[in-house]
Parts: sequence; C-alpha cells; structure tokens
Amino acid sequence: MSNDIVTLQWAAVSELRENESYLVSILDITSGSSRELIVSVRDTKYVVPETLRPRDDLPHIFRWSVVTVAQIGVNEDGSPRYRESGPRSQPSYFSWLGSTSVTTPQP
Repeated sequence: MSNDIVTLQWAAVSELRENESYLVSILDITSGSSRELIVSVRDTKYVVPETLRPRDDLPHIFRWSVVTVAQIGVNEDGSPRYRESGPRSQPSYFSWLGSTSVTTPQP
C-alpha cells in the first residue's frame, strides 16, 4: 500500500461498558524501533495516522493488536490509567510502503 489509508478493524465480542474502550497497539517491526503507538478508541476500527507511514522507500511490516480495557483512574500527569478487561487479540500484520519521491526525468 503506497498512497492508501490503512484502517484496522475488528469484531466486538460484546458491547462496551461506559468506562471501557479498546486499546490499539501498533508497532513498525521493520524499523527495529521499540516506539509503539498505543491509542484508546471506542469504535471497532482505527485509521492509522499518516505520521506512522515509513519515511523511506521500503515496505514496512507493522504488527497490531487490540484489547478491551477499563479506565480505573488517572495518572499524576492526567493521562488515563487502564486495566485489561478481556483477552488481547492475536497479533495481526499489515504492510505499508514508505513515501517515495518520484523524480521526473529531464528531456
């Protein structure tokens, strides 16, 4: 996928409670970086932000998973604190081609 939008989607096992959400984890395993995007959503889909697209011209493999979590409070910095309230999904994978710049040949 070069210029495509990547949308992750999963099936709900049951309806979320008021304090529950899905915690989506996405990791670029090709880059070798340990930087992982973790985001909380209430929908059963997530559009991967363009900022995660690789910056080189190689296809990257991303691993992602989702788990239902319940918010149990907030941390000192104001960020939500969660506990898992269900099993984590098996990892899934997608490939995303980095942004490439095309040079127009000179006549």
